[in-house]
Amino acid sequence: MDDFKHKLNLVIVIRTILITIILTTIYVTAFFYPQHRLATAFYGVMLSAFVINILLVFFNKLPARLRPAAVYVHLLFDFTLVNFIVFITGVVETPFSLLYLFIILYSSLFLRFAGVSVITVLSCLSFLGIKFIYFFVFNPVDELWETVKAFILATEVNLMGFALVGFLIGLLAERLRV
Repeated sequence: MDDFKHKLNLVIVIRTILITIILTTIYVTAFFYPQHRLATAFYGVMLSAFVINILLVFFNKLPARLRPAAVYVHLLFDFTLVNFIVFITGVVETPFSLLYLFIILYSSLFLRFAGVSVITVLSCLSFLGIKFIYFFVFNPVDELWETVKAFILATEVNLMGFALVGFLIGLLAERLRV
């Protein structure tokens, strides 16, 4: 098996493990808290993501000229899934914002430093966009300046973490390719 297929299989296995952990967490917490429609919808999306992840295994069979398309399909699928998870889980203090790091890390397996930088910027922009939409559209505050300051500080910390990880992993990936 060539290096590309090995890397793609690694991404699929890690994504399957993450989805399984999230599904198990949802299933276990359903015993302690009443399950409402949003949790049921989230469970359905995670199950469909699990099925789509299994279908993405067939992208390993693509010819060499179509392999970059497989990487972009995986990235698009993960961006959509992570954005949905972060938005549905409440954005403000969700632990799932760290899933953006998964996208940044595995993009360094396939892309050069410029590509990893683009993925990092897209991750930061999508996280920032989701946070602003959630905070200012769905959860507007009336003169709660402390809440706004805490929101901005938490957002800055996350964005700096994403940027730092993206920069360092991009440099490391470039150095290891030489």
